[in-house]
Amino acid sequence: MKKAVLFAFCALVILIQTGFSQYNPAQEELVYFLCNQGPARFNTPFYSKAHGTIYVMAGKTHAINSKSTVMQYNEQQGIFQPSDDFLFLPPVEGMLEITDGNGTVTKLTLAEFALGIITETDASELLTSENAEGGRIDRIYSGAEAVTALKDFELKVKKFEEEVTVFNKQMEAYQKVMDGMQKKMDDLISEYTRRQEKGEDTSVVLAQAQALESMAPPPPSQPAMPQQVIDLKKAFFIKLAAGTYKIRMLTNDGQVIEGSDKKIIAYPETNKLGIGYDIIPYGTYWIAPNDSRFAGSVIYLSGAADIILRPYVTEEYPEPEYSLSVHVLMKPIPGMPTQVKLGYPRSASLFEITQAGNRQLLPLSPFVPGVSSVGVGFSIVELEKAEIEGTQVHESIEVLQALMVKTKGASGVIPFSLLTDSKEIIPGSEREIRIVGKADLFVQIAVATGLAILPFIIWFLLWFFAAKPKEQV
Repeated sequence: MKKAVLFAFCALVILIQTGFSQYNPAQEELVYFLCNQGPARFNTPFYSKAHGTIYVMAGKTHAINSKSTVMQYNEQQGIFQPSDDFLFLPPVEGMLEITDGNGTVTKLTLAEFALGIITETDASELLTSENAEGGRIDRIYSGAEAVTALKDFELKVKKFEEEVTVFNKQMEAYQKVMDGMQKKMDDLISEYTRRQEKGEDTSVVLAQAQALESMAPPPPSQPAMPQQVIDLKKAFFIKLAAGTYKIRMLTNDGQVIEGSDKKIIAYPETNKLGIGYDIIPYGTYWIAPNDSRFAGSVIYLSGAADIILRPYVTEEYPEPEYSLSVHVLMKPIPGMPTQVKLGYPRSASLFEITQAGNRQLLPLSPFVPGVSSVGVGFSIVELEKAEIEGTQVHESIEVLQALMVKTKGASGVIPFSLLTDSKEIIPGSEREIRIVGKADLFVQIAVATGLAILPFIIWFLLWFFAAKPKEQV
């Protein structure tokens, strides 16, 4: 009986210890939150006690504040994260003390700020305004300017809603006109078919159809949404030259707040624009395109299908600084810069491509992704051939300005680059397509795999022979 009681007691102790070991208690910390002005999509990276360094882009205005918040353990990522309500917590009152590499101390006070988020506009001359990547912080408004910007945005939204109401009415009227014209066109097509089957003259009906088509009115213009302005809150504003700094929080009476010491690294902005390409198989089903982001890189193809090349503009940033300024959990490749996709170029209109020794200048053409009537998935087809090939294209799907390259059954190397309207090569747009057969592609993959595992094979052999016991003499 005593053994059974002792066994039950030990089991209970083990269960309690196991339960406590799996329980991850929350803890309260002083956490810094940063609003970056740059190409990354809007986010608020946090820096807790576990993150001793904050990364920001030099020469840009950033908003930073600190909050005393409960950190909860995330089992999947193995880290403590701020609680869900941290966005609604007020910042810690006080001053931010910044010390540069020369020992110069600057003290900042809290000020109101608002964020201007890019929606349909972009400052880059290379980008089309309608295709610029949305969701980025374009501007950080401070002080009274922030209050004015937020009120101005509210007025613009009200005006935009009124314009949308007018647009919807115009669209209804336009649709009625188009429906009436479509009915007349259907009647003409039926009459054309009837006459053609009977061998009668169809020229009059064809002329009427062409005249009706030319009478189609242009659709009403959709109003542009104003740039979004959000978050009227309080923060410290920092705009630093490249270098390393120390920061800490002080109370209003000058006392250092415990746990507020951090290091800031301001990394230089490269301002280096480049050209990347979406690579989409033509006429085959696809989920997401591959891409080529780095200038001078090689695109390897098996030659099983033609491809669509859709150019886009990139901006280069150094690593790991850039990724760590966007999210503290990023694991970038050191020394490999990040190419951030900004949008699609408006100044580009021609491709220079050399295939089978023949140099050509080819214009960008319209293509559309659609749902094929003969299969499941998406396909890329030429805009004018969409209906002929039985592909249903939704009205809201974007037209892709791109180039189709005849790579099906091709061989060798195909160099190409992107040109402006004045036929000047856009820097960073140069690429090579190399067509390799399936057997050659298999060999390349096998060789690459072998080279990748070679260090592990060498390490194993060294370990095996080092661990082998020596014979006793």
